[in-house]
Amino acid sequence: MGSGAQSLRSLQLGSTTVLGNAIASFAFPFTHQCQPFPTLWMWVSPVALPSIPPLELQRKFGIHTDPQHTTLLTFGGLGLSLPYRNLSQFPDWQFITFDRLAPEIYPNLIKVTDRLYRPVDFMPLCGRVISKPGYGTFAEACLLDVPIISIPRQDFAEAQYLIAGLQEYAHHYLLAPQELAETAWEFLYQPLQPPKSSQGLAKNGTQTIAQAIIDYLS
Repeated sequence: MGSGAQSLRSLQLGSTTVLGNAIASFAFPFTHQCQPFPTLWMWVSPVALPSIPPLELQRKFGIHTDPQHTTLLTFGGLGLSLPYRNLSQFPDWQFITFDRLAPEIYPNLIKVTDRLYRPVDFMPLCGRVISKPGYGTFAEACLLDVPIISIPRQDFAEAQYLIAGLQEYAHHYLLAPQELAETAWEFLYQPLQPPKSSQGLAKNGTQTIAQAIIDYLS
């Protein structure tokens, strides 16, 4: 048995030992609760954080709108064909997209193509994120207290848990099927729904879990 296989076997045995003596599990807020162990729910943030100062982004991309009129459109690799013509209904708003196929004819649409930038970098400038159910985007937005407008996603098994977590912990608006594609986006004028929970989420989950592991192994 090679050293790599021995290390893997040791890791597996170590994990079994730890799980066998577990007294609690640390869970993400957008997951289904695990039954075998008592669960300590907290905000776990192994997600990207903004790495570029907002002022730098404002200067480079000419963003002058306030957050309530600045909206990030991000759908990952879902391949949606957005009705960008609707942007003409919001001349005083600023929209930001990472869609490489987005048209460049709308003055209120910033098309980001430089891989130096990520959606999370722009979130502090935005009053809303329009997105699909996805852990990364939901976690980043919630960590930064940015409300989320989400489309439904029937073909994604985790969607129901992501949406349930969104309703529990974040200001949000859930779009009806086809509302994004077939309306003039009047939903942007609708009030956001408040989170069901009044307790909010702790945002130091990464540090807390790391400390728990250190304490366990000490």
